[in-house]
Order: sequence, then structure tokens, then C-alpha cells
Amino acid sequence: MKILVIHNSYKVRGGEDSVFENEVALLRDGGHEVTELRVSNDSVRGFFSKIFVAVSTVFSIHGYIKTLKAIDKVRPDVVHVHNYFPILSPSVFYACKIKGVPVVHTLHNFRAICPTALLQFNGKVTERSLTEGPWWAVRKRVYRGSLVGTFLLSSMISFHKKVGTWTKCVDRFIALTDFNKQLYLNVGWPKDKVVVKPNFTTPVLKRKKARKPYALFVGRLSEEKGIPFLLSAFDDSNELKLKVIGAGPLEQLVKSKTSNNIEYLGELSRLQVAEKMMEASCLVITSLRYEPFGMVIIEAMSYGLPVLIPSEGSMEGIVPNDEAGLHYMAGNRGSFLACIRRLLDDNVMFEKLSTGAKKKYQEKYTAEVNLAMLESIYASVISTDRVKLSK
Repeated sequence: MKILVIHNSYKVRGGEDSVFENEVALLRDGGHEVTELRVSNDSVRGFFSKIFVAVSTVFSIHGYIKTLKAIDKVRPDVVHVHNYFPILSPSVFYACKIKGVPVVHTLHNFRAICPTALLQFNGKVTERSLTEGPWWAVRKRVYRGSLVGTFLLSSMISFHKKVGTWTKCVDRFIALTDFNKQLYLNVGWPKDKVVVKPNFTTPVLKRKKARKPYALFVGRLSEEKGIPFLLSAFDDSNELKLKVIGAGPLEQLVKSKTSNNIEYLGELSRLQVAEKMMEASCLVITSLRYEPFGMVIIEAMSYGLPVLIPSEGSMEGIVPNDEAGLHYMAGNRGSFLACIRRLLDDNVMFEKLSTGAKKKYQEKYTAEVNLAMLESIYASVISTDRVKLSK
């Protein structure tokens, strides 16, 4: 299969960049001919360059022409678009449409319906975009504190909804969880075009280590990740130990809370994180409701590490309660700490959840399972496109 994969990389490397690279490698290892069309926000330098990209956010002629040329050169069976913002814009979908090439788009976040991208603002969940549309965000300057930037982003969302880009120009959308899929369907996205395919991971360690009685947090140190809640919970319970891995705007807060039971390890390599995942007794997730997909969750599960998550939001579908981990009442410190104690005090429970986590990973989140799902999605849009052409 000949596949053109399109992605707009971020200045600060993020999860979407890793997923793009992992899937490209996976497809190549699976014997497919993959060509990358990749642009980077690193190229946006200088005043005039920034102005050019800003005014092209709604529909980039440059991105449109670039995609047309790539399609003419590669002649792919299918195009897979990851991130298009801000350089390429949704114009890439129109290029695919005019060339008659079926296109798949992974919904890594909620930017197509909300300027915040994560349905969060100032460290709190906000669903205003789901009920009011995007324009409330302009006054709040939700995109990097910029009035103009937020206006252009809101214009992109509003324009492509109005002209029907998502119903007319994309053959299949990939949502990362059932929760995310339902959210998009609730705001009017075509039900027959949205499928669920999670991300995948491959463990970098296989040897076992002796478990130690502490909870582990791995992730960005920011409000939307629930860092204030996490630290306050462990402040209330000196006998429970927590190790924190990551970096972010709340790094100084984490450092200030370091004590006998809270240890900050900073940023670690993937191999070092794996070592800690094989040693800890549980991974704790304190993110707010609309977390698109937690890669760290499936990485923990691949090492048989039970995961504690809040009992609402997209992560419920990744970690079945009492099977691969435990659910606690969101925002409730008592419920959160009770779940940790339950795992630390009950070896039978720990072994059950550890086995369940590893089993769930093997069923849904391995490279082999993901390749089969990708191939099935591509085959379905290619066959549908051929039926259309034959009529």
C-alpha cells in the first residue's frame, strides 16, 4: 500500500509528533511504502513569516499546493493526516478531495471544535465551545494570550464547520477513545466516518524488578494535569510516598513540596521512566476530564503497572475499573488516597490488577494490533473510494 502521511510538527516536541513517527515506522516495518509530508513550526521565524502563517490558518494556499504536489509525485492509495495546524491548515483535505485520493485524519485533540484544543482553560474544564461555538474564546485570548491568534483560530473552526469540510472532505476520522468519538458525534460530526483506534507503545524493558511501595506520576507539570490536587493529596498523607517525573510550568511548585514522602526526579529518559514503572506500585493520573489519550497509561500497563484514574472522562475506556487499575472520584482526595492504600496494602489486589493491566495492553495497545487496525481503516476508505469511482 502506498501511503502519504502528513504532519505539522510542533516547536516543542509533543505526543502527536511521537505518534506520527511511531505510526510511520510501524507501517514501513509492515511492508508499506510510506512517504512523509512534514513541516515544522520551527520554520516560522521572523515577523513576516509569523504574519504569513497567521493569515493562512483558515486556508493555506501554500499548504494546499504543497499537498497537491506531494500527491502528484507519490500517487498514494491513501493519505493520512495527523496535525495540520498552523502551517498547513485544513486546506490539505481539499487538495486530497480534488485529486480524488481517500483521506484519513487522526483527531489527536479537540482543536477542530475548540480554540483551547483540550476543552480546558486556566486549569479548568470548559465546555463552552461545545454549546456556544468558538467565539467566546476570543475575548479570553485562550491561544497563547493572543487576541488575533485566538480570533484566527476561532475563524478556522467556524469556517470549516460552516462550509462542511469535515463532512465533505474527509473519508475517515480516527478518534483515540470511545469517549472522544462520542464527544465529536455530540457536536454533529458524521457518525459513519468516525472510528476508534488508540495509540500504541512498545516496552523498552522486559526484565522484572522488585516492586516498592510508592506511587508514580509521569507527565507535564501543569494545572491541567492536576498537579495542585496531586501535591495537596500527598501533603495530607505523610505515610504514602510519591515520585514525580516530568517538567513544566509548575516545576517550582513541585520542588517546593519535596519532602520525606514526595520526591521530584525531574525529566528522565524513556528507559529511566521504564525502570521506575517496573519498580513502582501504581501510576497515578490526576488530569482533568478531557485528556485526549494518555500514552503514559498504556506504557505503564505494558509493564504490568496498575493505573489510578479519575472516574470520569476519556481515560475510563483505557483503564477498566478493578481490572487494569482503580477509579477514584475526580477531585476527591479521600477517594484518591484510599485507592492508593488499597493497592499498597493488598498484595492479592495488586497482582490481579498488574496481570489485568498487562493483559489489556496485549489485547489493545501493541504494535501488532495497531498495524492491523490501521490497515483495516485504510482498506475500508480505499474500497469505498473505488466503489464511488465505478458508479
